[in-house]
Formats: sequence, C-alpha cells, structure tokens
Amino acid sequence: MDKGDRGLEIQDDTWSTIGLQYNFPTTTFNLYVNGLLVDQNTGITAMDDRTNTNPLFFGGQEVSGTSHGDLYSEADIVIANQAWFQRNLSVSDIADYDGTVNLSDPDLFFATNITSSAIYDDSGNGRNGTNGNSPEYYMEDHIGVAANVYNLDRNTWHKTIQDAVDSATSGDHIWISEGTYNEYVVVNKVLNITGNSTSTTIISGRILISSDWVNVSNIQIVGGGDGIYISGHDNCRIENIYSHSNHRGILIFSGSENLIIDSDLSNNSYTGVGLYSYSDNNIIRRCTINDNGNFGVDIYSRSESNIVDRSEVRRTTGTGIFTNVDTDGTVVTNCTVESSSWGISINRCSFNIVRDNTVFNCSYGVEVSNSGRNKFESNNVSECYTGIHISNSNNDTISGNDLKTGNEGIRLDTGNDALIEGNIIDSYNFGGITNYYSLRVKILNNSISSSFTGLLESDTWHTNVSENTFRSCSCSVDALRTDGISFISNDFLDAGWYHLFLRQGSDSVVEDNEILNGSSGIYVRSNPNSIIRSNTFLENSGSAITFETSGDNALIHNNSFLFNGNGGPQVSPNTGNSWNLPYPGGGNYWSDYTGTDRFSGPDQDIYGSDGMGDAPFDLGSGAKDMYPLMAPSGTDVGDILITSQENGDVVSGKILIEAVSTAPDTARVDFLVNGNISFTDYSEPYQFILDTTDFEEDSYIRVTASALRRFGPDINDTVRLLVNNRIDSGDFISVETAENSYSPDQTVTAMIDTNINTPPFDTVALRINCNSPSGPIYFISNSTYPESVQW
Repeated sequence: MDKGDRGLEIQDDTWSTIGLQYNFPTTTFNLYVNGLLVDQNTGITAMDDRTNTNPLFFGGQEVSGTSHGDLYSEADIVIANQAWFQRNLSVSDIADYDGTVNLSDPDLFFATNITSSAIYDDSGNGRNGTNGNSPEYYMEDHIGVAANVYNLDRNTWHKTIQDAVDSATSGDHIWISEGTYNEYVVVNKVLNITGNSTSTTIISGRILISSDWVNVSNIQIVGGGDGIYISGHDNCRIENIYSHSNHRGILIFSGSENLIIDSDLSNNSYTGVGLYSYSDNNIIRRCTINDNGNFGVDIYSRSESNIVDRSEVRRTTGTGIFTNVDTDGTVVTNCTVESSSWGISINRCSFNIVRDNTVFNCSYGVEVSNSGRNKFESNNVSECYTGIHISNSNNDTISGNDLKTGNEGIRLDTGNDALIEGNIIDSYNFGGITNYYSLRVKILNNSISSSFTGLLESDTWHTNVSENTFRSCSCSVDALRTDGISFISNDFLDAGWYHLFLRQGSDSVVEDNEILNGSSGIYVRSNPNSIIRSNTFLENSGSAITFETSGDNALIHNNSFLFNGNGGPQVSPNTGNSWNLPYPGGGNYWSDYTGTDRFSGPDQDIYGSDGMGDAPFDLGSGAKDMYPLMAPSGTDVGDILITSQENGDVVSGKILIEAVSTAPDTARVDFLVNGNISFTDYSEPYQFILDTTDFEEDSYIRVTASALRRFGPDINDTVRLLVNNRIDSGDFISVETAENSYSPDQTVTAMIDTNINTPPFDTVALRINCNSPSGPIYFISNSTYPESVQW
C-alpha cells in the first residue's frame, strides 16, 4: 500500500483504521489511514457495485432509487471504514477478503464507530449488514473517517482518548487527530493532551482531570455536564479550548494554581468558568466567555486570590463575573463585560480589585454587597442603569473611573468609610453620585457633569465633599437629612437650579468653594447650625444664599458676593443668622457695597482703615453685615513693581517703563507721570515708552504704575527719576596732553578724542578751562560730528 505523504503504513498486530472517501462532484477518491489522508486519486468515475468481486469490498448504497448497490453515487458519502471490522487485521487478511461476510466468522461484523443517529437501513431487507456483500447502511452528510489518538512519546496509536490516557506513562504527550469522540475522559496522571484544533478535534462528552500538572489544548468540548472538570488538583493548564453547549464550560473544584488561557467558553447553560470551594490562585486569561446562562465567570465559596485578566464576557443572562462568599483577593483586570444583568458582582468578600475594565450596557455595571475593603480603579463604565453600586459594604475605594450615561453613576447604600476619588462622572438621569445611610464617606477630586443631581446625600453622617468639580447639573448637590456634611474647596459651575440644597440636616460646613453661574447658589431649608465661610459667589442669576426659614442659627462670614441676583439683592437672608464674626474677624465682601474705610475698631470710630467698611451693609429682612470687607476674603492682594528703573535713576531720551503685577485678578495697569495717566496696558508685560526730552532738564519726574484689580483695591508702585539729556565727558571724551607738566604761559598741546562711532547725540560742545591768570581760552566752537573725530 502507498504510504502517502505522511509516511504511514498498516502494521501487523496493531489496531488500524482504513477509510475511503469519494467526493462525487469532484470525482476525488481519498484514502485515510489512522485518520490521516495518505493518498488521493482524481478523475474516478462512479460505478455500479452490484456485481463487485474486488478483493477488498467497500459497500455503498444509493438510497434515492431502486438500484441498490451503486458505489460512489452519493456526493460526499463515506464509502466504508475498515474500523467496522473489530479485530486485528493483517495485510493478508485485507488482501484475502472477497467481499463476503460469513456468519461462521463471529469477529467480522459492522461495528459502532459510526454514530447510529447518522446511519440507517434504507433497503428494508432487514440484513443490517450482517450477511451478503452489500451492507445497506447510508451515512447522511457525514464526511471523513474515525479519528485516532497518538502517543508521541510511545509511538503508539489508540482507538479512543481514554485508551491512550490509560496506556500512557506520566509525562507523555498525547495527540488527538481530527474527528468527534463520544467519550467521558478521565485523566489521572501528568499528561499533555493536544487536539488538532478546536474546529476539528471534538469531544462530545467531558474531561475529568484528577491529577496535578495536566495540560489540555486545542480541543472542542460539547454536550457534557461540565466540559472540563478539575477536581482537587493544581497547576493544570487549559489552553485554546472551545467548551460550549455544556452545563459549565470549565469547572475547578478545590483546585489551585491552574491556568485557563486563550479559550472560548461560551454558550453554556449555567456558567462559562466556575471556581468553587477553596480554589485559590487560579488565572483566567485572554478568554472569550460569551452568551452563558447564570454566570460568565463564577467564583464561589472560599476561593481566594484568583485573577480574571484580559478576557471578554458578553451577553450573560445573569452576572458576567461573580465572586461570592469569602472569595477574598480576586483581581478582575483589563476585561470587557457587556450586556449582562450584572456586569461584575462581588458579594460577601473583601480585598478584591476591579481595575482597568470596560463595562457597558448592563443593569448594574459593578455591584458590591455585604463586603468590604475592595478597590474599583480606572474602569470605564457606560450605558448602565447604575454604574457602580455599593451596598452594605465598608471601606471600599472607588477611584479613577470614567462613568458615563445611565440613571446613577455611583450609588452607596450603607457604604461606610468609602472613598470616592478622582472619578469622571457624566450624564446621569438621576444622580452622578447618590449616597444613602452611610457614615464618614469621602468624596474627593471628582468631576461630575451634565447630570440631574451631581451629588445626592440622604440620611448620611459626616460626609466630606472636597475638591470636586460640579458642572452643568440641574442641582449640583441635594443634601437631605445629612448631619455634619462638609463641602470644602469645590467648584460649582453652571447649575440650572441650586448649586447646594441643604435641607432638614444640621451642622453643615461650606468653606472655600467657588459657586458660579447658577440659578441659585445655596438654598437652606431647616438646616440649623451651618457655617458658610470663605466662599466666592459669582454671577449667580438668583440669590447667592437663600434661607427659607428663620432661626437657622447659621454663621456666614469671609465670603465674597460678586454680582449675584441679576441686579437685585445678592442674598435672601431671613432672620436668626449671623453675617459676620465679632470684630476684628470681619464679615463678607459685597460687590455692591459702596461704603468707605477710614475708621477701625468695633464701633468703627477710631481713625485709620482696617479693611472693613465704616458702616454696616443692610441685607434686608433685618439682617446686616456689621463689618463688610473692602476686599474679597482670602484674595491674594499681590503687588506691583516697576522693574525697568530704580528710584533716583538718571534718565535721558526715550526710555521703556515696565511693571510686573503679582495680583492674580489684575485687570489693567495705568502708567501715571506726575499724577496724570499717560498710558494704559491691559496685558502682560505691562509697558509704555516715556520721552524724557518732554521734561525740563535736571528736573525730577514721578512715574507710577497702578494695577486695577477685579476684586479689591488698586495696588501701586512709584519711582522718582532725574532727567538729564546732556552728555558729559566720562566714557565719551578723552583728553591726552603731549607733556605731563608745563611752565606758566607755556603753550599746551593736547589731543581731544570723542571716541564715538555711533554718537547718541547730535551736537558736541567742547569747553576748555585752563588754570591760568588769563582765564579760560576757547579755540573750538560747537559743531556737529557724525562720527569719531579729533581736535
């Protein structure tokens, strides 16, 4: 027999599978040995086999007509399979076979390698292939031959996977050729089991691994209870497995340090992967886990420190990734979870990390309940009804996440001591962050925008809201029945309704916030003992602060109220609140206060300014600010300095005057010369050109730079400059005499050199004074010299 390209041949005393396949449309005849194509002939015309007496008979049937016995008459039909003969066949056995099945040979019968559901007896003669030379079975739409299993280390072929496993020695490599295997395989030794590919090597059943260090790869597993079941064993590697249409794709029970990688565990009725009961330190990496029933990944019951990494979990009916009951230390990272009721769910466990994942189109993106000390970092969660939900879980950290679109971005229900920090939260119909019944929550440095309510607090205690930005929300913060809540150093921008709605709580602190461009700044309803200090209220169209009821006993001081109320009153004060500290603590800065500051003291009757208005500011409703500030509280007054000249400098010609202002709210700088504005500059560097020739020689001029600030008083710097447009000798003129000493009345010979290449002046005037009885002698008159000259 031709060995073909594979170098295979039929061996005596070994099990072999021989198959012939005929493809009617292409008239191709294929010969398979042990599942491998070893020879092929083309141009073979179909024939009638009713009188066939070939030495090796391959029976076939045309089931569509009455002419039974036509060989090769059906397209893509398996003509025969030598594995039907269930005994060792030698070459002579095959050569001597005359096509007749003798009843006296009990070992010669048609076997079960062909799935019964795929074949049937069409002839109606009832022979069922047990006698005669024409078996009347037809295999419908089945192409190929039974596959085989090969032990690479022992160089042995096996009819079944289980037979190969049972015959193997620990450490062997078993290769499974293409085909479908109806087996329940038990692997109880260290083996490497590899299929041809997940599309061609198919196990219709399951694999039970009951040994450590087993590697299984390149196999499709379908239709079993649990596709692969690792029971109580460790350090196995499951790679490139397609396990589908099972109850569970892969189940690990009490197994640790196992790796599931690059596998497709989709379309299983219960879960793609299950890690149960003390299954620790397992890794699920780069897997596709889609369209499963209850769970994509199910980690359960004291299974700790497992990792789900770089996998996609889509369209799970229940929960995409579920870690439940004392499954501490789970890490879910760089995964994509989509279209599940719950994307990632954590229940009754702690110290889990969910990081760098993308979760979208789920009812709940991340759900945490009855847990604690978990971290949710740098995830992208979108299009979920609730992005991240924490319920009855303490000390959790939610940081650096990007959450967008849904009903609630982050929701806490009794999430005590949670830290919500550095998240970007955008476009939620109800609330960017909602917090119910929680203690000591920190909400820090988040950006919350375009949501109905940026932050909703209800029945909470001592929440710290600091350094956040709330932008374009209908209501930036709605705080209901909150005690001891603090708002420190936040930016509240462009609210359609209230920036801060404080109602039915107590002891709130609002400090050092920017509250800008809202319909209303702070609205207070029955919220006693609030402290509102050192905030800036700017250009809110309604009242900067409204007290709906009297007697709230609030203290409001050191705030800056700038152009609020759309030209009307800036606040609606009601009664029973204090709008200033006792002297010298001060009150607030009001952009519409027009008083002066010439006096100081508790009664403002001591001459000398103190930064507070001399008269109280009437707020209406009987409320007054007794010590209105003349500059916004906490404003950096800064300074201005003329840097181009110093006081007392001698100047001539045209000079550049330059000033530097360190006041952050500088609007412009006026330059004044002798008290009159000569020039105004609106941007840095602040400069102007002064022509000193406009002023009398040897006179002093006073130059002042005055910075006009948006908030608070002007700041000034002045220098006094001496005008001198004459050029004395100094660096420009040198005198050199011919001799060092002269006698009286002797003629003095001297050389005078202007040393000027580019004169800074138009006229050179030389005057010579001699210490002689006859007095000065002038020999040279004033002249114009364009360059260096000598006399």
